[in-house]
Amino acid sequence: MKGSFSLRSWLSHDQNEKKEPDARYAPGPDRGFAQSRECYAGLEEWLESEDAAGLQHGELEEQLDVRGRELLRRLFQDRLDLTAAREERRRDVAGRTGFRARAQREAAPGR
Repeated sequence: MKGSFSLRSWLSHDQNEKKEPDARYAPGPDRGFAQSRECYAGLEEWLESEDAAGLQHGELEEQLDVRGRELLRRLFQDRLDLTAAREERRRDVAGRTGFRARAQREAAPGR
C-alpha cells in the first residue's frame, strides 16, 4: 500500500539503535520502584490464591490484563519519579513576567 510501512521493521530499527545512556538516569543503588514491586507481589499472591484458581481461562486472562496494565502503569510512574528525583534542578528559571520564585515546590510522588 502506498504510504504504508512495516511496523515490524520500524520496531526492530528502534530496538537495534544503540544510544548512550545518560548516567544521571541509569539505575543506581537507590533503585526506587517500591510501588511496582508491591504491585507485582500482590499480583503473584493473587495468582496463587483460591480466587484465581476458581476462574475460567478467559476470566483469568481478563484479570491478568487489568492487573498487568496496573503493574505497567506503576513501573512507568516509578521510572518517572526516579528520573525526576535525579534531575538537576535549575535555579535560573523565571515566569513570563520575569519573576523568579524563591522557593521550589516539591512534587508529590506519582505526579
